Amino acid sequence: SEYTIYQRIKETDDSVAGTSISTKAFTQKATVVPEGYKGIYTKEDLSQIRENPDGKYILMNSLEFTDSDFSAGGDFNNDGKGWIPIGGYKNEFTGIFNGNGYYIDGLYINQDINDYYGLFGINKGTIRNLGVTNCELTSIVEEYEESEFVKTSNHVGAVAGSNQGKIITCY
Repeated sequence: SEYTIYQRIKETDDSVAGTSISTKAFTQKATVVPEGYKGIYTKEDLSQIRENPDGKYILMNSLEFTDSDFSAGGDFNNDGKGWIPIGGYKNEFTGIFNGNGYYIDGLYINQDINDYYGLFGINKGTIRNLGVTNCELTSIVEEYEESEFVKTSNHVGAVAGSNQGKIITCY
């Protein structure tokens, strides 16, 4: 099956518990990387987070993926699987990622059925102030005989496939 995920938040400052998310936090963007954080400026910077999943990161501009990023020969093709999530099984993301009110657009993920996938695979840290838009998540399912039992355990989300930490003011 193929899934395309879209989610919108209501722009309001009237906050009634559980009914809306204020976008007021998205209006003030840091223009200087705070001390102790690594600034994320490019798609390549974003991809390198998986090398240090317990670090502190801040997105300094929106990032837009294109079809060519994920097509054959593209920087993020990965044998047709597209984006490899940040933080996976036994290498969870335990750091801080501040989206700084920016968004990541056009993410494409085509992973195996037993993976944790999203921008982040398994989050045990904190992800905040981030938008993930026009994300396409698909699952690779092999053919099975009708009598075979197929066990799947997809953990899928645009921001994170599994959240065991905090995701705050994200869409």
